Amino acid sequence: MAYLNPNTIVLNSFNSPTFVTSHFLVENVGVINNLQISIDRSSNSVTKSIGSNGIVYTNTEANILLSNDSNIPSFVNLNQDYSNELLHTNFQSNNSPETLIKGAVFCIAIKNIFDLSSNLIGNIDFTNENIRLNQVFFHNDPTNTIINDIKTKSEDDFSKTVISDPGSSGTDEYAYWDTIIGSSNNSVPFQNNDKMYVFYGILLNIQSGNVPNVGTPTNDALLSSGNASTSESYYSSGNPLYFIMSWKLVI
Repeated sequence: MAYLNPNTIVLNSFNSPTFVTSHFLVENVGVINNLQISIDRSSNSVTKSIGSNGIVYTNTEANILLSNDSNIPSFVNLNQDYSNELLHTNFQSNNSPETLIKGAVFCIAIKNIFDLSSNLIGNIDFTNENIRLNQVFFHNDPTNTIINDIKTKSEDDFSKTVISDPGSSGTDEYAYWDTIIGSSNNSVPFQNNDKMYVFYGILLNIQSGNVPNVGTPTNDALLSSGNASTSESYYSSGNPLYFIMSWKLVI
């Protein structure tokens, strides 16, 4: 059985999205231990909890899918502007969710910020951490905190009580789980190896470094020293990146 988490887990502060199209899907990233979701109809609340082992990444079954791949679940809508030519062939043989997520986010960040073609980016193996760290595109690897961020915020999201708020701009999570559970039950009947699909969002945003003053030219071949370009539109895409991950449930 596959379950869809109804709300976006936001990895960087920005307004909740109003659409569900995502850039990529990573299947089988790890496990959620002892997930329980129950509702209290007297208080219109839903309570989510996980076991002490929380959420754990596994490195044996993960695989990444973009819009032109096969075996995409019918409920997943991937952005047609991003196809698997964006990714180096090593993405297809790598089963580490950490590596796949970091590499894919890095590729999409480069495509958006530097406006490079997908096939050009796909020639570079961004599953290789040393290549992401070589300072050609960024001063350091901007994906180096995303893996822990995903784990921490996912555990937070699955360890809280939510009160129904039908007047809010987002989805009423209580109403969603109430429908999934059905009127004759009070909790979701999860079983081993069920899947939970979770939608994540992160804002692509980089900051310019300090540009030194070129100073007054001392060579008479230069009419003027000129100024380095620091256009804000170049340094900040202002575009959120969305992706989906599936977690296996261990009950």
